[in-house]
Amino acid sequence: MEHEVIQNMSFYLNLCFCQLIDDLFSISAPKISKSDFGINWDHLSSQDVYNLWRGISDVGKLFSHWQESNAIVRFQDIIHPDIIKTLDITNSDNYYPGETVSIKRGPDRFICIKCNSGWTSFKKFYYEQKKVMTATEFHNGFFSKTKRKERFFRTKDGVK
Repeated sequence: MEHEVIQNMSFYLNLCFCQLIDDLFSISAPKISKSDFGINWDHLSSQDVYNLWRGISDVGKLFSHWQESNAIVRFQDIIHPDIIKTLDITNSDNYYPGETVSIKRGPDRFICIKCNSGWTSFKKFYYEQKKVMTATEFHNGFFSKTKRKERFFRTKDGVK
């Protein structure tokens, strides 16, 4: 990938825009908008979600909509996809992107969310404007009270 960028450097430089600051040119990245924080489960793999979180989590929290209530749920502290792979989610192919499962391993609870390929999980959840919840608190307060077919995170229109 790096080799490809270097070979096509003029192409990639043309994609950038420059702004004059103190008589020096600097290359700027595009602004991050609210839609950049929305997770599109249909299009992103678990590694893509992990990389997105790593890239913009210092600016804000990734979010999605809980199917049952249409409430915005924001996510904090992602778990690396390699750790989620060790959970061996059974019948993984029978789930759709955005669908969730709850797995308890020892003292830890994981709310796993199906991506386009693979699964992801977060340690902390913010349901609407409520204070932060652990995966266990989210499970007890929301997940366990819904039917399986309603245990979905979905992408709202306008999210990339």
